[in-house]
Amino acid sequence: MAKIPFTVSARAGKLLGRENFSNPEGAIIELVKNSYDADAKNCLIFFDIQSNDNSTNKKSLKREDTIYIIDNGEGMTEDVIKELWMKIGTGCKEKDYLSDEKRVKTGAKGIGRFALDRLGFTTDMWTTSKKVKSNIGSHWKMDWNQFDNSDKSIAEIKADLIQLEFNIKKQIKSIIKNDNVNEIIEKINFRSGTVLKISNLKDDWSDDGINNVYKSLEALIPPKEFKIPFDVTLIHLQQPKNFGSVETAFFNDYDYKVKAKYDSDTLTVDFEITRNELNHNKIKKNYEDLFNDAKKPYDLQTLNNRTFKYTKSIDKILKWNLEKNNIKLLNDVGSFELSFYYLKYSVSRKEGYPYKLINTKERRSVLDKFGGVKIYRDSFRVRPYGDPNNDWLRLGARVAQSPAGAGQRIGDWRVRPEQTAGMISISRKTNPFLKDKSDRGALQENESFELFKKIIIGLIHEFEYDRSKILNVFYKHIKKEKEKAKEQEINERAKNWQMKLSRKGKI
Repeated sequence: MAKIPFTVSARAGKLLGRENFSNPEGAIIELVKNSYDADAKNCLIFFDIQSNDNSTNKKSLKREDTIYIIDNGEGMTEDVIKELWMKIGTGCKEKDYLSDEKRVKTGAKGIGRFALDRLGFTTDMWTTSKKVKSNIGSHWKMDWNQFDNSDKSIAEIKADLIQLEFNIKKQIKSIIKNDNVNEIIEKINFRSGTVLKISNLKDDWSDDGINNVYKSLEALIPPKEFKIPFDVTLIHLQQPKNFGSVETAFFNDYDYKVKAKYDSDTLTVDFEITRNELNHNKIKKNYEDLFNDAKKPYDLQTLNNRTFKYTKSIDKILKWNLEKNNIKLLNDVGSFELSFYYLKYSVSRKEGYPYKLINTKERRSVLDKFGGVKIYRDSFRVRPYGDPNNDWLRLGARVAQSPAGAGQRIGDWRVRPEQTAGMISISRKTNPFLKDKSDRGALQENESFELFKKIIIGLIHEFEYDRSKILNVFYKHIKKEKEKAKEQEINERAKNWQMKLSRKGKI
């Protein structure tokens, strides 16, 4: 009995790429992730879009348009290009998931190079490796039209590869020839790196399309909170004043900040809570006596310090018994970190609480841009969690079930989703059961994911309880003062009425 091998049509490779990159935006993001995995500190995206939307001959002009994606990462040697870059579906990132700079690599399926096929018909790549001491690099060129030939097997598809001696910074300048590009390039260290030139583009890139890429990168790349040296710059060469360095989530104005680290081995959570809501000068002037008998962390000193830390076991947070099955479930979720922010829109003067003044306009702008509790796997965003109108933690439903004001009843207040921002950091290394769906979007809604959500709600409730506990002190004081004022008013009215009757001689 003969054993016969499968053969793969060239067209199958193309279909594989198209399935994973349904839009050009996603393809660009994939290539940015490749730069991150290569330990780049800088990734540059240049859109050279010559086409004019008013032109009657857009298709011919479109072929002059070019996208450049450049990084100063580790680059590739000729051997790496031959053995890994040209091997579809390689599992090298699954085995070696840590980069030299200890970044957990975002890619694992070995099909990222098909993002180039999604963007354009032709790709030129110049790359120099940090492992090579000389200026010897490689120029790789690919005509993706070859994959359209269903009569060819994938082994018959060829790319051009030649070795060159070049300085990568000078090479970039010679390829693009733009003063704005030169200015940006001069500020960056290019000991090694990769230049991708994608031409004969498959899409008509409008200003709105480029803007969508910029906004997606804002939401997807590592936020400043993670302190990872990875800067992304996007420039439209025909409109150089537009875009620029990609801004990421950062909050320097908030009412509350909660940092929490869940350890799935010890089943504990380390908390760091920062209270930034109250005006401490007002407290010192009018409310110090309210905290004379308070215990930590609700005493006056802790309140003035603003930040305090503590550790709590996960069974206390979830109100669970740590039975054998529960322990396994909690272990399987894996360790993760949360940074959570609460930013209210306005401060009511009628309430009487000693709140700090806030810039309402600025806060709304920040929340519109970076609001929502988002998930980041290995520093890159997992969508749709935290997108507008994606209340995946059902915070809105919790508010509806418990609509009490913050200070009325301790522990009953619930935060509104539109007043939150957050970043949850997971990893394919520490959270193997939080798996991607087959379409690379969202996470599988399995048992681990459901428990993961419950834990996060438990962490958020720690903040909710703390805020309601603090504000309850002022609520009771304000209520008492109102009752006292009301009693005084009644007594004053009775006194005035008595005096009035006395004048009339009726008493």
